[in-house]
Amino acid sequence: LCPRQGVLPDVQAHAPAYVIYTSGSTGQPKGVVIDHQGLASYAAWAHKTFSPQPQPVFALFSSIGFDLTVTSIFVPLISGGSIVAYPEEEGAVDLAVLRVFAEGRVDTVKLTPAHLRLVAGLDLKDTRIKALILGGEDLKSADARRVVASSDGNITVYNEYGPTEAVVGCMVHRFDPHRDRDSSVPIGIPADGVRIYVLDAGLNPVPRGVVGELYIGGSRLARCYFNSRELTSDRFLEDPFVAGGRIYRSGDLARFNDAGILQYLGRNDEQLKVRGVRIEPAEIEHALLEHPAIDACVMKVSRVARRENTQDLRYCSKCGLASNYPEISIDASGVCNICRDFEEYHDRAESYFGSLQELHEIFAAAQAAKTGKYDCLMLLSGGKDSTYAIYQVAAIASRVLAVTLDNGY
Repeated sequence: LCPRQGVLPDVQAHAPAYVIYTSGSTGQPKGVVIDHQGLASYAAWAHKTFSPQPQPVFALFSSIGFDLTVTSIFVPLISGGSIVAYPEEEGAVDLAVLRVFAEGRVDTVKLTPAHLRLVAGLDLKDTRIKALILGGEDLKSADARRVVASSDGNITVYNEYGPTEAVVGCMVHRFDPHRDRDSSVPIGIPADGVRIYVLDAGLNPVPRGVVGELYIGGSRLARCYFNSRELTSDRFLEDPFVAGGRIYRSGDLARFNDAGILQYLGRNDEQLKVRGVRIEPAEIEHALLEHPAIDACVMKVSRVARRENTQDLRYCSKCGLASNYPEISIDASGVCNICRDFEEYHDRAESYFGSLQELHEIFAAAQAAKTGKYDCLMLLSGGKDSTYAIYQVAAIASRVLAVTLDNGY
């Protein structure tokens, strides 16, 4: 509060501005102490990045206990804009964000990807909203693309990355539906006054394309954790590249792509090690999501500790299968029983089937002689062979009337 004579109190740059409690990925609440310098630095950068138009109107619809509200409060106030506040609604799920989009009274909305999925199906062609700032979670490209398309390209989506320890957001990427084709939207490039490193376990920079842990440096960092010197010293380290600087160990995995833009890949506390080989579940999920037929996936890992005598472990010389795989035996020549069975039955199985070339010739002859509208009608039994036949027919025939399976599949 200001004194009666209207003189502002003397606030030092490194004096605490606020404390926000966050559990992060640990589940244990910890108070993050943010100073005035960090807050002012973030607000100035966010104003320049997210509100180039004069007097922007921001929506405020979430609890001030979340640091995403720092953007919604301070950016409009320092830029001559205004705030439209939406009280929290009663019930298990707060749907105030739907009112924000329905009423159309604001220009900019700061929200999470979970909020975005609630509004992704709305028709936004006539909305007043021009910018969405996403933060707090991994932003999927499909969700961002759906919102941009629903607004006929009139809404700009920003993906803002940053833990509370780096004051709300320390990186940003402006989503481009034509360029950003990966499953997740990149987290982009550093904000003003921020240094970003992707380092290995020895704090050495990793090359582009290689996964490492994300470290954040610069003047923006939080002062400490409230009343927790041990946790502070564990997460805030000396900057090995800048004398007198500090870096924050985020625990997030990331990598720079060929364009020098950073991609977020999950948490390092989900990392597994199998026989000395480090496995990143996020890397596997990321690779799966690159397939055009996969919209979402989650890698579930059963962490079963099992001691094995690796000296007794053998591998099939033909397929590489290990001898500890269920129901596998490897003979003296180093070949597993599956490979032996395949060799025994392969020639017999071949006699039952024609070649794909013969199938193409059958369809070509049938299509040349047909008088109706459709290419074929098939009656199949419904087993794996029938599934394979359906696949081949769909690849060859252009007009299929029906495929009928007669045993319940």
